[in-house]
Amino acid sequence: MFIVPLLGFVIWQVVLLHATGKLPIYKSGGENLGIPFVGLLSGFSHYLSLLPSSASLLWMAEFGVLILVTGGAALSFRVAPVEIRALWVVSVLLALSTAKGIWLGDVGFRSLDDAYLTGWLLLLYRRPTAAPWAAICAGTWLAVFVELVRFI
Repeated sequence: MFIVPLLGFVIWQVVLLHATGKLPIYKSGGENLGIPFVGLLSGFSHYLSLLPSSASLLWMAEFGVLILVTGGAALSFRVAPVEIRALWVVSVLLALSTAKGIWLGDVGFRSLDDAYLTGWLLLLYRRPTAAPWAAICAGTWLAVFVELVRFI
C-alpha cells in the first residue's frame, strides 16, 4: 500500500527530469527543507518582534492552532491505525524541518497542510471530541482567508 504513492513520486520525478534536465527534488530542497527547528524558531522570533501588528497576530493564532491540532492528534495517537500514525509522524517531522522561508512567508501556513490534515485524520478517531477541534480549525482557516483577501 505504501509503495503506490512512492512509485508515483519517483515516476513524476523521472518525467520532470526528462522534460527539464533537472531533478525537482534537488532544485527546491534548499528552499523548502532546513535544519529541524531553525525555521520554526526564526519565524516565531520574527513575528514575536512584530507584535501587535495584524500580520503577527494572525501568524501567532495560526501557529497556536497548529500546536492545538498537533497536540490533539498526539492524544489520539493510540486509537488510529499504524499507517495513519506513521503518516502523521512523518508530516510533523517534515513540518519541523521546513526552511526559514516557509515559516517567515505570508502564506497562511499552506506548506504545513500535511501536518494539519494528518493531525485531523488522527482527531477523527476521537469522534465524540472532534467538534471543538473542528471549530478551532474553521476559525483559523477563516482568519487565513480574510488575511489573503485583504492583501489581494
